[in-house]
Amino acid sequence: MNFNITNVSICDKEGNLLFYTNGNYIANKLHELMQNGDELSPGLFHYPSGFIAEQGVLALSMPEDSLSWFLLHLSLGFDNDDLSTSSPQLFSSIVNFSENNPFGEVTNKNEILIAGKFFPGKLTAVRHGNGRDWWILVRTYEANEYYKLLLNPNGIEIVDSITIGEGMPFPGIGQAVFSPDGSKYVTYNLLSFEEGNYVDIYDFDRCSGNLHNPIQFTFADSAFAGGAAISPNSKYLYLSSCKFVYQYDLESNNIESTKDTIAVYDGFLEGPVFRTQFFASQLGPDGKIYINTPNGTHYLHVEVV
Repeated sequence: MNFNITNVSICDKEGNLLFYTNGNYIANKLHELMQNGDELSPGLFHYPSGFIAEQGVLALSMPEDSLSWFLLHLSLGFDNDDLSTSSPQLFSSIVNFSENNPFGEVTNKNEILIAGKFFPGKLTAVRHGNGRDWWILVRTYEANEYYKLLLNPNGIEIVDSITIGEGMPFPGIGQAVFSPDGSKYVTYNLLSFEEGNYVDIYDFDRCSGNLHNPIQFTFADSAFAGGAAISPNSKYLYLSSCKFVYQYDLESNNIESTKDTIAVYDGFLEGPVFRTQFFASQLGPDGKIYINTPNGTHYLHVEVV
């Protein structure tokens, strides 16, 4: 399987691979096309090398069903009126396993949950306060409006939407992330050298799914790739920004003022030209943050926090 940006891989509790996807199709643990696993997210942009959106697919275990996985995924479209790339549909699909089919099958594929105009990618989730269900937030493209979705044993439910905080000219490369304790929700968008990088931080209520106390600030450092992660104790936000990694204290009364540069790209190359700079981030189960590179290199950065 070729990957561009979108990627999801799922294993069981023992770490055995179950399935993975590049946003275009799903492969089983034998690295073969899963039954009915092709042609995900029909739309204008389909690339053999994989779907091009950060966090373009989200896979969640179905509450109270250990044999099923729920997939949220977005299409990509182009608006000729404002020359923008956005997501016109939010889809869902289900991956089922059984004793008779241990390699999995995709059912209810490409069901449209919401049609509109959304940020491309940045799908992430956090546990409900009940410890069983999942909250998912999906941001609209033209306004700072978030759809609140709840995955429970009955399936997916669109609870409502909330408009809060400041907008931005257009979405950029970056990530969305919840803090491990579910108290914070952060979106990070690198728009352009001229517009800069937009950081939006909210308090989040794991019981109601509501956002509160919006904070937005911007900075510019000529970055073209970046990601976000939050420390295991939910205190520190880490933003990767191509040549730098920054740390912010989420418990401060002035989060923006706590910016601290904790890593600088050292110029290391794979081969003669591929720079191992900083891109998307992921907090691992070992409490370390792993950061990939914006080129197709074989290296990861590891941040001990």
